[in-house]
Amino acid sequence: MSKTVVTSEDSTRATSFSCASWIRARVSPSSAGAADGFARSPSGALSNASSGRFVRSLSPVRVSQITTGSLTTGKDVSEREEDSDVEEQDLMDHTGSMFVMKESNKFRKAWTGIVTAMLMYIGTWFLFQLTFIDLHKPEPLKVAEYLGIDETGWQVWSNLVDGMFYVDCFIYFFCSFQDERGREVDCLPRIMYRYATGSFLVNVMASLPDSAAGEMMKVVSGQEGSDGTSAHQAARTMRLQRASRLFRLARIGRLAKLTAMKSSPLWKWLQTLRGVRIINVLVGLFFSVHLLACGWYMCASLHADVESTWLARRMVDADGTKSLLDESDPGLQWLHAMYFVLTVFTTVGFGDIAAVTPGEILYVVFTFLIGAVVHSIIIGEVIAAVTRVDERGQFITEQRGLLERFAAHTELGEDCVMELQNWVNTEAVRWMNQKYDKEAVRGLLTGRHMARHIMNMLPCKLFKGQFATNRFFLNLPPRMDELPARLPMLLALNSHRQSFQKQEVIYQRSDFSNCFFLVASGVFAHIAVPAEGGGREQSSMTSTVGQWLVAASAASNVVMYPYQLFSQGSYFGEYGVLHNQPRDTSARCEARGSCIVVPKSELDRAMCDFPEFSAFWVSTADSRERQRLACRNRLTAGRSYKHLAAFMIQCFFRSLRKPSKVARVRAVSSSEEEPPAPPIVELSGTAIRRVSGFLQRSNTDALPGPTSESKLEMAELMREVRMLRAEISAMRRGGDFSPPREAFAEPPLIGQVPRWRLVLPAHSLANCIQQYSLLVTSWLFYVYNDKDGSVEQKQLNYVPGLYKIFDEILVNAADNYVRDNSQTYIKVTINEREGCISIENNGRGLPVEEHKEHQMYVPEMVFGHLLTSDNYDDSEKKVTGGRNGYGAKLTNIFSTKFEIECGDSERRKKYQQTWEENMRKKQKSKISAHLGESFTKITFWPDLSRFGMKKLDKDIVGLMCRRVVDVAGTTPAKCKVHLNGKRLEINSFKDYISLYTGTEDVQIVHEKCHERWEVAMTVSDGQFQQVSFVNNIATTKGGTHVVHVADQLVEAITQKVNKQNKGGMEVKPYHVRNYLWVFVNAQIENPSFDSQTKETMTLKQSKFGSACAIPDKMINSVLKTGIVDMVLQWAKAKEEIDLGKTLKGGSSAPNKKTKRLLNIPKLEDANLAGSKDGRECTLILTEGDSAKSLAVAGLGVIGRDRYGVFPLRGKILNVRDANFAQTMSNAEIANITKIIGLEPRKEYHSTNGLRYGSIMVMTDQDYDGSHIKGLILNFVQHWWPSLFKLPGFMTEFVTPIVKVSRRSFTQQFFTMQEYEKWKEENNNGRGWHLKYYKGLGTSTMAEAKEYFSNINEHSLSFEYTGQNDDEAFDMAFNKKRADDRKEWINEADDEEFVDHSKEAVTYLDFINKELVQFAKYDVLRAIPSVVDGFKPVQRKIMWASFKRNLKNDTKVAQLAGYVSEHAAYHHGESSLQGAIVGLAQTFVGANNVNLLVPSGQFGTRIQGGKDAASARYIYTRLEKITRLIFHPSDDALLDFQVEEGQRIEPKWYIPALPLVLVNGAEGIGTGWSTFLPNFHPRDIIANLKRYLRCQPVQDMCPWYAGFKGSIVLSPDKVGYESVGVIEKRGPTTLEITELPIKKWTQDYKEAVLQPMLSTDGPGTGQIEDFKECHTEVTVHFIITVTEEQMKAHEYIGLEKSFKLRSSLSTNNMIFFDKEGKIKRYSDERHIIEEFAELRLEYYHKRKAHLVRVLRIEAEILAAKARFIQEVIDEKLKVKNRKKDVLIEDLRKHGFKTLREITEGEDVVSDGSQGKAWEYLLGMPIWSLTAERVANLLAQLKDKQAELHKLECTAPEELWESDLNEILTELAALEARSRAALAEEKAAQKRAALSTAHSSKKAKTAVSSTPLPTPALGPGQLSTAALGEMQERQLKLTLTELPGLFNDMVPKKPPPPPGLEKLTKSAAAAAGKGDDEEGKGEPKEGEEAVKPRAKAKAFFEKKARGTAPTAKGKAAKGARGKGRGAGGRAAKAKAAKGVRGRGRK
Repeated sequence: MSKTVVTSEDSTRATSFSCASWIRARVSPSSAGAADGFARSPSGALSNASSGRFVRSLSPVRVSQITTGSLTTGKDVSEREEDSDVEEQDLMDHTGSMFVMKESNKFRKAWTGIVTAMLMYIGTWFLFQLTFIDLHKPEPLKVAEYLGIDETGWQVWSNLVDGMFYVDCFIYFFCSFQDERGREVDCLPRIMYRYATGSFLVNVMASLPDSAAGEMMKVVSGQEGSDGTSAHQAARTMRLQRASRLFRLARIGRLAKLTAMKSSPLWKWLQTLRGVRIINVLVGLFFSVHLLACGWYMCASLHADVESTWLARRMVDADGTKSLLDESDPGLQWLHAMYFVLTVFTTVGFGDIAAVTPGEILYVVFTFLIGAVVHSIIIGEVIAAVTRVDERGQFITEQRGLLERFAAHTELGEDCVMELQNWVNTEAVRWMNQKYDKEAVRGLLTGRHMARHIMNMLPCKLFKGQFATNRFFLNLPPRMDELPARLPMLLALNSHRQSFQKQEVIYQRSDFSNCFFLVASGVFAHIAVPAEGGGREQSSMTSTVGQWLVAASAASNVVMYPYQLFSQGSYFGEYGVLHNQPRDTSARCEARGSCIVVPKSELDRAMCDFPEFSAFWVSTADSRERQRLACRNRLTAGRSYKHLAAFMIQCFFRSLRKPSKVARVRAVSSSEEEPPAPPIVELSGTAIRRVSGFLQRSNTDALPGPTSESKLEMAELMREVRMLRAEISAMRRGGDFSPPREAFAEPPLIGQVPRWRLVLPAHSLANCIQQYSLLVTSWLFYVYNDKDGSVEQKQLNYVPGLYKIFDEILVNAADNYVRDNSQTYIKVTINEREGCISIENNGRGLPVEEHKEHQMYVPEMVFGHLLTSDNYDDSEKKVTGGRNGYGAKLTNIFSTKFEIECGDSERRKKYQQTWEENMRKKQKSKISAHLGESFTKITFWPDLSRFGMKKLDKDIVGLMCRRVVDVAGTTPAKCKVHLNGKRLEINSFKDYISLYTGTEDVQIVHEKCHERWEVAMTVSDGQFQQVSFVNNIATTKGGTHVVHVADQLVEAITQKVNKQNKGGMEVKPYHVRNYLWVFVNAQIENPSFDSQTKETMTLKQSKFGSACAIPDKMINSVLKTGIVDMVLQWAKAKEEIDLGKTLKGGSSAPNKKTKRLLNIPKLEDANLAGSKDGRECTLILTEGDSAKSLAVAGLGVIGRDRYGVFPLRGKILNVRDANFAQTMSNAEIANITKIIGLEPRKEYHSTNGLRYGSIMVMTDQDYDGSHIKGLILNFVQHWWPSLFKLPGFMTEFVTPIVKVSRRSFTQQFFTMQEYEKWKEENNNGRGWHLKYYKGLGTSTMAEAKEYFSNINEHSLSFEYTGQNDDEAFDMAFNKKRADDRKEWINEADDEEFVDHSKEAVTYLDFINKELVQFAKYDVLRAIPSVVDGFKPVQRKIMWASFKRNLKNDTKVAQLAGYVSEHAAYHHGESSLQGAIVGLAQTFVGANNVNLLVPSGQFGTRIQGGKDAASARYIYTRLEKITRLIFHPSDDALLDFQVEEGQRIEPKWYIPALPLVLVNGAEGIGTGWSTFLPNFHPRDIIANLKRYLRCQPVQDMCPWYAGFKGSIVLSPDKVGYESVGVIEKRGPTTLEITELPIKKWTQDYKEAVLQPMLSTDGPGTGQIEDFKECHTEVTVHFIITVTEEQMKAHEYIGLEKSFKLRSSLSTNNMIFFDKEGKIKRYSDERHIIEEFAELRLEYYHKRKAHLVRVLRIEAEILAAKARFIQEVIDEKLKVKNRKKDVLIEDLRKHGFKTLREITEGEDVVSDGSQGKAWEYLLGMPIWSLTAERVANLLAQLKDKQAELHKLECTAPEELWESDLNEILTELAALEARSRAALAEEKAAQKRAALSTAHSSKKAKTAVSSTPLPTPALGPGQLSTAALGEMQERQLKLTLTELPGLFNDMVPKKPPPPPGLEKLTKSAAAAAGKGDDEEGKGEPKEGEEAVKPRAKAKAFFEKKARGTAPTAKGKAAKGARGKGRGAGGRAAKAKAAKGVRGRGRK
């Protein structure tokens, strides 16, 4: 709506301008808003297109003065006429056409890319094909045959390429081009003429068909009409014909220019990468060599006689018979050609080519020349690179030399020289880079060579537009408005930008005035010292140097305050420069920023070149100097620069006090504009906004001074500011209103947020809104940056009323799309210069017709009368923004001029009307014909005076532009939005969101949840942020729609955070909300807001008309954005703070004055604890109450003044890895902290102030006692490392673990290593009495007093040696360093021990010598042996059972006592009893083979064995199979241990099969853990037999006895998964009959099923109800659901929905091997093979042992029989003989002693010779009979037969015999189990019949007799059994042929509508019950949703139809993956001898 301004001096030029304006309006509507002859630069400045002058950005009044004045600049008329002609020609060149495709055309860009790719194909493969395939010798090849592809496909591709070039030949008749001045020409005639006379002929030649090219070649070669064409000539013609296609390569140069790659951002980015230049050179070199190679080969091939060329003579084989042309492979020919060309290309004259023909010679010469050029380029680049390096080094060396000479001359110190050199090294490179020939640039700027449009553009670009727009140039008087463009450029030539930090001094008084400063950003100030008579300058020069030094030192201690401010756009420091005198003041940076430094030399030259500006600058500088002195004289109190800015605001408002009444009347009646207000002295609007933001945010950083008085003064100043503002507002309205002082609330002090609200009379609606409009609101807003197209956040000062009248019109334009979706554009133009705004949209608008009732046109009624709208009916559901009929009318009221223009295509009328003077004056409407589409255009000029403004400032314009961008993002892509003539490239809400994040790597989660809801989320920086829209209205403060979306996200994130923060603080929703940034675009029916500004929506959620249900997909994406980690980090920090408060104890925390603690139980406090002598006290921490009694007894010896005792309950917490909840709930740690008086995390340098000065740890001397000591030391080291390092703070009290005595001598040992070493040296301790002290409780009171009487001998101090001690404790107790602990344990030496004879032990020795023994023992207790599968406690139980021969029932408690007595068990009885119970448990998931008999309640699967009865009530005995597995014959081969002088269990047993595989294993120790699932004993035995037969061992699948589910391989093939059983029994009934392994019934019910129940009524949960029908052995849940819930569960998958899968890991098989070393096993086969090797070795030992025993027994039997026979035969006389004689006689008869028989030797002393013959002489007298001899001989014969049989039996046969016996017993066990199960079922049936009979008697009605069940004949199947068999067969078929029935069943239906509702309703309840995180999510390799297989369901339904009478036997539902395919199918395969993937 701008007007064309022409000058009166040149009518011709005016005419041309008018014509140009008309053309421009036709071509580019966006240019209609600018004045003709002026082009607006990007920075907002105007440039005269014809005069070459730079015109500054001014107010509309100033611009009008320029445009209405003369534009003559001193040029002659001829030059201007030439300019006009050139401009007319330019305008004609840019008239445009709808058929022309400009460079920005997307189709043109796409087509250019396609053709460029085709040309690359022509230059690479096509050239290769043409040269080496089509021109192949002796005959051409076919490309398709060479590539091995179809000939037809290749021909289609070739034709497609030809066709694209045919199209490309003519398409450039319609493509614009750039002229010689770089401007785009879009005139269609010029384009066609240029292309037709240019490259069109070449393109036509390149596009000719092969046949036409061939005919042309025949004519050229003279073969036209010749019949006798030779074969060579025909071949040559064919080659020439194909070579014509290479004309297409001529297009590469033009297309490369059109694509403009070098100007693209991608190209520029690539150039910044390292190595890109080298890659470009290599690629270019390779491509050039390729072209030369193909060209050379083609040059030779196209020769008339190919055989005469060098190619035919070059031999390529060893025999010299095959030439290069005869080579059959084109690829090899290409390689040879590349090689030969490279030899020429790289050697430059020493090639390998012997050219023969003239063509070859010329080509080689051409190649030589190219090679020479390339060599020159490479050498030149190398030299340039070296030179640049040398120049830089030389420059730095020169600068450093200058400084060194200066330093030597001035005798500077070395430190100062080093600082100077570092400064030079850092800055020299920048100086060198900034060096350029500035005089040459000056010549370019002052000459006539630079184009005018470039000259006019440059000033606006200097220093990012901050140079020429500075007030130094803008303050010129009106006569100098046309600033020469060269002036700022010449000044900028030597200027540079410099950054300054806050409080950095810019210059001081008396400095040289060598430059002045243009402020680009920040705040700068003149500073001085406050004084009573005004400010006082410092650092003034004095007469003598001494006086100057004194003054300088005094000035350095004086605080200087600002008294004159300079903000962005201002300047300072010019006075001294212009007057050539030193500085008269000091300047400082008050807020960090930058300045453009202009040197004095450049300003002097500019003043000489442009003398008309010199006088003005000097006079302005003098005036500014006077203002500076006035400001300095007011400096009587120190204020910060922000206080000073507020003072300037006060002065400004005082200058605007209302004038006299006469003057006011004259001002109101006059049409002249009000005189401009006096400017704020050196204070721009930016500074005022900063101060306002400072006051609202109360973020003051005042300089030192009277801060309280300054705050009071500032409060009073702001009170006056508000009063003045009210007065000025009333004055501008023309009234006499003066608000009373009581109308203002008491102003708050600085530091509080002021609330400005005026009380004005509300006479009308306009006055009410004006009351709000007058207030300038400061708010943190997002504004649109049109330079880079981004949205940035700024603190804005804006008038809400002005903003809303614009927004109302804009929202109406957006609402029109809702009414008419044919709308295609919204165009917004904001003209800052003229102060007008235009908004236009097409689509169905207002009808141009009269209203029947009101007799006025509809547009006039809508825009010119209040309360006219079509949105009053609230019963009509609408999703538009306007509702009350005020919005557009208010815009009219608050506008000085309001124009409406409506086009009605239906009535073919156009309506125009204008209102003026705030809708008081209405012009007559104009109605004309209209033939175009419907549109509505509103143009209005806001009444800026009513809003306290003079022009549209940058803040309000930026806010308006952002609202236009909002509309572009919230409207569909079909509706294009234009801003100031430029279309906004925002096509979706997602594009709009990206404006807020920019190019940063910010993850945004976006989702369109509903047709009316589009939401997005990203992470905030600790404060909740939202950007939301309701029906295109920007709700800047959110509302209920934002709460609706944010609450769902917060709920999901809170659940996830609390799940991951188990044990930590509970995170609340408001904690999570602070980290959310939500974007919402909603369409709400009839929305309501809190005010007319519509910043907050207040409509209730139930009235939205739709709901935004956030899908799970978005929830999962949100959880992956990092917000969970951010909240967790905050929670951890909060936990640290709370933990410190808790452990400190709050107000009850002890301190050095607390002498007695009464609230800590069991504390025996020292008498002096808490007193001034508290540092001398020692706190004894004991292991349990019994140890406390021992310590208290000892205190009777040493006294209780300085010793206190506190018992520990077992092991304290490992605080190094404890979570928040554990630490907060640990009372023991809190008690220790309070007793000693410690503060968490405090650093102590001494024990002064503590209640105790040291800690003494008194524990048992066993391994557990060492662990407790380590935990206490870890506690102190982790929280108080300073105390940990203090000498003597940590000590230990040691007691003996073994005492030995003989007679009166007693010796004690403190470690088992010492005792074992002593025992070896003293005959294994024989003759000594020993006593083991298992704990402190073993010691007597007398011994306790003995210990404490010699306390120095029993106490040991800990000594800190350095960081190694800290590292050792971290390694030992940090859970994350398990691998380090493994290495620590492996490297431990069992022979090392702590020497208790010393007074101190280092922490490192304690860790490596004592604590490591506990770690080893802990691993030994937790990890079983791979040989027998037992942990030590289990092995002790089995040894005691074998020793007792436990065949009869014995109480578990009694057996535990027997184990403790005979097996040296040193731990608690409860754990021992639990181990006995575990060996006897038989429920699913426990043992596959129980070794003890469970006689009583040993636990069930209901609670996983935890429901076992007390040990005193249950009995047990050995199971029969136990002694088959652990054969008694192996007992003699075992290595039994000895402890405490008694023989105990062996190191390991050797069972017949690896028991660790049968019953599995699980355990966690220090550094190691293990897990192994159970396997079937039959599979194990089968593999052992394979091993015996030297067959490979096969894989095994885990198996658990009684488990009815399936076990399948996990998706990652690493472990297995156990799957429960769930079946669908009806449309609303499900049955769960099996749970996964280790998932117990009670836990499953509480963690899974109960949270799924409906809580808020029917249908609100995931299930409705469930029943329990289990027994102690089985699982049976009957679940009731609704049909909607059933669909949801089936869609998800029943197994997944009900969490019926659990993992069984097989990658953590760690056990002790036979050597007692820890070892990792890869799989179960590894275990079997290692076990089988050892077991077979022991079968060899067993056989050898049994053979030896049988031989000994046979020899004894033979000796006895011979002895009796000789006695009977009287050959040997026994009676009445001496013993010695009888023994000698026996030896004569050849008899041997028993030792000689058993051991082969007789080393018997005289005293024991009788015992050696006892086996003969000790027989009863009645044995000396013939019958006894016969009996002995029979026994001997049997024994010899047994020995012979054993000798003939191989060890492998012995092993297989044992395995067969085990199999037999297993069969018997299974038979007994089946019999018991059958008996149970029979009992259930009897009970059911009995119940039915009882209920039948109770009924009064007569029931019919049930039909008898038909008897089945032999071999017949029941209907139910037949159905189950059919189901199995179907499952097997579907497993083998999964896609067999896909074409017979419908596809999977879409997810049911209630799926999301059901899932979300139970999410919160089910979250805490899920123990295994991530178990509900789909695993890798598995689909996210596993619905039922449709074919399976289809045929199961068919199977149900065949069994109508089998109630409850419905076809089974989805049992999940593995149930069908891996379940019964695997059994079927196993029956055939084929191993499946899983065992059921």
